[in-house]
Amino acid sequence: MSDTHIVFPLFNGMTPLDFVAPYTAFSLVPDARVTAASLGGRDVERGGLLFSRLSDLSRIDACEVICVPGGFGTSVAMLDEAHARGGLPAARRLPGRLTRILAAALAA
Repeated sequence: MSDTHIVFPLFNGMTPLDFVAPYTAFSLVPDARVTAASLGGRDVERGGLLFSRLSDLSRIDACEVICVPGGFGTSVAMLDEAHARGGLPAARRLPGRLTRILAAALAA
């Protein structure tokens, strides 16, 4: 059985619980490979928590699942070209309309 690659794009303004809870659940799934990443692999700080040693979004070529944490910075990150499409090569294969729908849903 092949691995299911799950990517969490982290960004400033995300809600830590929206990342940590699903990350924990997905990491328990057999044959799942879970990656936390950010633009340039930079550290992400939120609410006194520091997420470091992150993968670089631009170096992730493929994944089966993209799980975007919520939070006040979500709409800004999703509407930013670097996050929405350019920062994650795997997302470039998503139709533009799907990316806009995802961004609109997260902004709501």
